[in-house]
Amino acid sequence: MREVSWESRSKKYALGLLVGLQLIWGNSDYLAARPLQEVDANQAMRSVGSQSWYEKSTDSFAIPDPGEVSDNKIRSEGWAYKPKATRATGNTAPATRPAGGGWTGVNADAITGFIMVLIIVLVIGAFAALAYFALRNYIPAPKQAVVPKKFEVDVAKVEDLPFEVSKPTHGNPLDEAEALMRAGRLREAIIYLYGYQLLALDQARKIDLQRGKTNRMYVRELQKYTRLKDILTTTMLIFEDAYFGQHEIGMEQFKTAWDLVDEFHHLAARNEPQAPPSRSATGRLAQA
Repeated sequence: MREVSWESRSKKYALGLLVGLQLIWGNSDYLAARPLQEVDANQAMRSVGSQSWYEKSTDSFAIPDPGEVSDNKIRSEGWAYKPKATRATGNTAPATRPAGGGWTGVNADAITGFIMVLIIVLVIGAFAALAYFALRNYIPAPKQAVVPKKFEVDVAKVEDLPFEVSKPTHGNPLDEAEALMRAGRLREAIIYLYGYQLLALDQARKIDLQRGKTNRMYVRELQKYTRLKDILTTTMLIFEDAYFGQHEIGMEQFKTAWDLVDEFHHLAARNEPQAPPSRSATGRLAQA
C-alpha cells in the first residue's frame, strides 16, 4: 500500500481548513441579515385550526380543519429568500446585528478572518525559520572543485606534443621544469613547463591533444576558457622564443609564466568560463 507523504497530508488538511472557513464566512452575510424575532406560541397554535378527530355530536370521525396551507418560502426559494422586515410591537424589539458598512457588520467578519489567516501564516513562517536555523548546520554544503597542486599527467602522451622533448627524469614534467629552474637551465625549464600545461589541459578535457596539431590550434580550443587561454599564451610565447628562436631567457621572463602555475591549476580544475584575457597577452599573440 502506498504511503501518503506528510506534505500531501498537510496540503489536504490546509485545503479542508480553507473550505471550512469559507463556508463559515461565506454564510455570515445571510445570517447577519436575518432578524431574530420572538414567537407567540398561543397565536401559532390558533393559526393551525381545529385538530379534533372526533365529532361529539354525531359520535363519529371528523376530518380536522388544518386551516390555510402555504409553503415555506425558504424551502421553495432557498437561501435567496429574504423575509420582509416586520415592525416590533410593544416593548419587544427585534434582535438584529449591525448593518454592513465601514468597519462594522459583515466587514468585521471579513477582517477577523483575514487576521486569523495572517496569524496562521506568521506561525507557520516562525516554525519554518526555527527549523531552518536548527538544521542548517546539518545541511551539506555544495561540493567545490578540489584544486590540485599539480596534475598527474600521462607521461606516455609526451609523444603527442607539438614539439620533440625527452621524457622527464623526475616523473612529472612540472617537477622536471622546477628542477631545471633551480639549476638555472631556464631554456629547458620553459619547454617542460609548456609541455606540462598542454598535458594537464588534455587531462582536464579543456583541449584534445593529438599529434599534428599546432600551438595556435590549442589556443583556439580554449576560446570559452579565456583566462586559461591567456595563461597558456603567456607560456607559449616564451617557449617559442626559447625553442624555435633558440634564445636564452632570463629568470624574470621565466617567472612571468611560472608565477601563474597556481592560478592555472585552479582554473583547469573548474568547468566554468573565465574572465576575458588581458590585452598584453592578446596583443603579443596577435603580433607573433
